[in-house]
Amino acid sequence: MRPCARSRQRLLGRFTSEVVEGWRGPGKEGSAGGSRRQNLAGSLPWLDDLAVRPLFYSGTEVIAATLPEDARLVMPPPIGSGIGDVKAAVARALEQPVDGKPLDERVSELSRVLLVYDAPTFPVPSLRVDPRIAAIEAILEALAARGLPRESVTLLCSTGVTRLYRNTEIARVAGVTALASHTALCHDAEAIDRLVEVGKTSEGELVELNAAVTEADLVVSLAVAQAPVQGGWTTLIPGLASVACARTFLTAKNLAEGATPFDPSSRFQKALRRGGRLLERKVSIFHVELALDTRLWFKPVINLLRPEGEVPAPVAAWDRIPEPIRARASRLFRSEYQTIGVAAGSVNVAHAAVCDLLSSSNYAKVDSPADVVVLGVPAVTPHTLGSYDNPVLDVASAFGYVLAWHDGKPLVRKGGAVVLLTPLHERFDRPTHLPYVEFYEKVLAETREPAEMAERHEALFSGRPEYVAAYRRRHAYHGIQPFHAWYQAWNVLSRVGKVIVVGAQEQTARRFGFESAKSLEDALGRARDFAGGPTASVAAPVLPPAFGIKVA
Repeated sequence: MRPCARSRQRLLGRFTSEVVEGWRGPGKEGSAGGSRRQNLAGSLPWLDDLAVRPLFYSGTEVIAATLPEDARLVMPPPIGSGIGDVKAAVARALEQPVDGKPLDERVSELSRVLLVYDAPTFPVPSLRVDPRIAAIEAILEALAARGLPRESVTLLCSTGVTRLYRNTEIARVAGVTALASHTALCHDAEAIDRLVEVGKTSEGELVELNAAVTEADLVVSLAVAQAPVQGGWTTLIPGLASVACARTFLTAKNLAEGATPFDPSSRFQKALRRGGRLLERKVSIFHVELALDTRLWFKPVINLLRPEGEVPAPVAAWDRIPEPIRARASRLFRSEYQTIGVAAGSVNVAHAAVCDLLSSSNYAKVDSPADVVVLGVPAVTPHTLGSYDNPVLDVASAFGYVLAWHDGKPLVRKGGAVVLLTPLHERFDRPTHLPYVEFYEKVLAETREPAEMAERHEALFSGRPEYVAAYRRRHAYHGIQPFHAWYQAWNVLSRVGKVIVVGAQEQTARRFGFESAKSLEDALGRARDFAGGPTASVAAPVLPPAFGIKVA
């Protein structure tokens, strides 16, 4: 159960006391009232200059955009210091969980333990130093101290129905030492002989998971979260789900209708909690969750991006590099997100405590939604690890990730307009994004409505032999994954009246139901005409990093 407000505050204090000053960041929290700059990140003084000509990513290109004088810039929330010693913080959380027994009281030297951890899908971009490595070290050391031999502990990467990650990719989040010293597996949603039906929820949702879950005496789940849509039950459901189970929870209705999946009250998250209630009645689970801030760059890069005239010299040099080379170089980008809190205990209570912290640290506040939103879309999007973006992922990133990350209301008003800065390159990384090709060329050409997609195409894609083979043998995304990305994007996209893309080919934009424009000035003029005329309000989140929005 989700604890009451007083309990949540008490729990929050217990696991964030050492960083409570850090995440507040310097300076006062901004507001939207009459100010061009909203929620100025005080630790980034160069943003004062960006208020004149902010830098936006458009694919792999960085541009200095000229916005109307009355446009509101929505800045990232303030950032401060993260936890200095993540391993020590996790060790304390294992000893002092927010509820229930500590880890060492849940096992004996005869126990079989399954340690499940998130796939490297998030955060975006991948971390330079992933805190899950330190967290796994702390958990393994705690189990060893309790007397468990290494052969009694199995590590399982929770991939859901995304793709099977390579050992080198998994090592980024689990660590080479842990993988070398323990049995380490990657969840395979198509391994029929390794799936077991746990049961069905009160609403009839099938819970069918990796058999390792029911074979263990204790399941330790480890997650990182920047937003409520991450962490919680997602590590286990759909993280260890069969294809049939994933199709039960990641439905068009759950993802595309009602509140966005980022909202704890959404259909999707309610379904996960129903599945979780069933699972915890049959399996012993101990959950560890790390809260991450929105710090993208480390200090030398921040200084490098300090404006020098209209466009910083290093940025201008980057833009002169041929785009295909920039696309390949973008794969090397690493983020500097910091751990700002750790909670352990039952899944629901630990996740609620993390979400309370994220609500205070990872959201920018604005007074009202805008008639027009200008959004730059970087080429590094979810599901591009070791790969590059494609037009479906670009749209899914804009509407299913950036604009969906809000607390109740999106930044753009219902029926408003969105101007995207992205080239929407018609290119697909084969075999990694193999099912996206047909999804783009066939499914989107036929319909953009999630319910129709699900009825006509979802089952075919999920069972297509060539997609299953590419998923199991060539590290390709599962055939069903493009549908989930589109359903989530549709939740916000369906409420927008017009989308205009700057820099995209006309036929590519039309595939998504969008218009194209050759310049931002032209796109803004058309968007304002549509949304109410010259007085239509304009807002522009300054990305990256991505962050949540709280609209009053």
